[in-house]
Amino acid sequence: MEITDKRELILQSAARAFGTKGFHDSKVEQIAAEAGVAKGTVYLYFKDKQTLLFEVIHYFREKYMRELLAATEPHESARDKILAYTKFHIKQFPQMVRFHKLNMEQLTQMHKDREVLTRMRDEQNRNLRELAAIIQHGINRCEFRAVDPIDAALICWGAMQSSVHWAMINEIEDIDESNAERMVDLLMQGFANG
Repeated sequence: MEITDKRELILQSAARAFGTKGFHDSKVEQIAAEAGVAKGTVYLYFKDKQTLLFEVIHYFREKYMRELLAATEPHESARDKILAYTKFHIKQFPQMVRFHKLNMEQLTQMHKDREVLTRMRDEQNRNLRELAAIIQHGINRCEFRAVDPIDAALICWGAMQSSVHWAMINEIEDIDESNAERMVDLLMQGFANG
């Protein structure tokens, strides 16, 4: 248990450092000190600072998925689950923006690593499958018409990602949670008249 705890303490400390100072201004010595371990202990778990950054991102994604499932699980209707999903995603937005702005150069480099890319793809596909499961739940309950759940999940997820991307490009620091209601209503009702 102690090994897992040290690794998690390092990840949490590194997440705070990368999220507030960025990759270049975050020092392994400071990350180790905040985690309550020696600098050498960091290197027992992570071969270098770049690997530590990637593991922080993986840690964030795993945490995101756990919390996302906890946010959607209590709801019975598929629409309420999708709304909870969208609200959760939007609530994470300010933290995601800060982290990505501070670490953009390093994150771009990570996409060149085949192993990293495969792991990121697996994580994104898991997220998509969770959303597709919600849509299938809605189809099973006759809330939604019979559609391919993966196609519908791609449309929902794409809408959420696009709104976040639009806000980042336009340097908007926060997205109002009411955007989730409007987005889900638009997805559920469409915009055709009649």
